Amino acid sequence: MVEGFWNSYAETIGLWFNNFEFNASIYNLIKSISMDLGNSAYKTILTYGKVLPYMIVVWAIVVFYWQWKKMGGLQKAPYASIPNRLKSLYLSNIEDSPAVLKVSISAMLLMFTGHLFIATTVHPWYLCFGVALAIYTPFRYMYLWSAMVFLSYITYANPSFKENLWVISIEYFVVFGFLIREIVKITSSRQESVKNVSLKE
Repeated sequence: MVEGFWNSYAETIGLWFNNFEFNASIYNLIKSISMDLGNSAYKTILTYGKVLPYMIVVWAIVVFYWQWKKMGGLQKAPYASIPNRLKSLYLSNIEDSPAVLKVSISAMLLMFTGHLFIATTVHPWYLCFGVALAIYTPFRYMYLWSAMVFLSYITYANPSFKENLWVISIEYFVVFGFLIREIVKITSSRQESVKNVSLKE
């Protein structure tokens, strides 16, 4: 019975990766290129669905590395071993505990965002978790995205439920643009803060 449950669960996850598509960003771009090369939409999503889990794992590693470096700068022993680094999350050798928490939540937000960007299906309610996380970070792009995402419902105005890729392109162009602007702004402000601290010392 347990084996049957896991097999059914795996099939359901496989369907989500390989069959469903709605309001996707990067996937729609790849699908357009693939179809221009003569591949069918079904073959494209089937291939993409097989690669998608590996893309998510790679993105998770990238975000974890970013978090690791950021937290290293907030600790007295930035090059400590993994067990000591993890212990420092709740012991007193953290210089600024609120900053560490903010970095951790920001990492969760970036991980979740990356997953949505490469997913084949992004329904509006998927963003709820991201909006909740964004409250505790310097990032505000999720608020904008939560408003723009409702453009995807134009699909249901079409009797054949065919997506309008121009509308989806506008949604993601605005979201990507705002996110890049925020990253540049936050990075610049942090570099300025470090520069000011150095000058005072």
